[in-house]
Amino acid sequence: MFNFLIFDSINQSYNSAFVRVCNFLYLYSEYMNNAGNPFCDINLTHEEISNVVAVSRVQVSYIISKLKKELVISSSRGRLRVENKALLGKYCSGETLG
Repeated sequence: MFNFLIFDSINQSYNSAFVRVCNFLYLYSEYMNNAGNPFCDINLTHEEISNVVAVSRVQVSYIISKLKKELVISSSRGRLRVENKALLGKYCSGETLG
């Protein structure tokens, strides 16, 4: 589905679920921004994100909730919006930003 964003198995093994979800959200928002979506909207469900980053849907929901409390993202049904990309970038691994 999103072959261009799936991380290699080493990255999956060494980064925590939190970092992997942040990496994905950051990269996907970059992709959407480059595709002409200035608001960094991510039209994916928690289940779809969990399938891409290889963590459970429950973990993704917990991480999304944490990011919402920190005002990094906002959400509505089936859509996430990155509100603070700079702060999201601080949670990402170095190779994601490089």
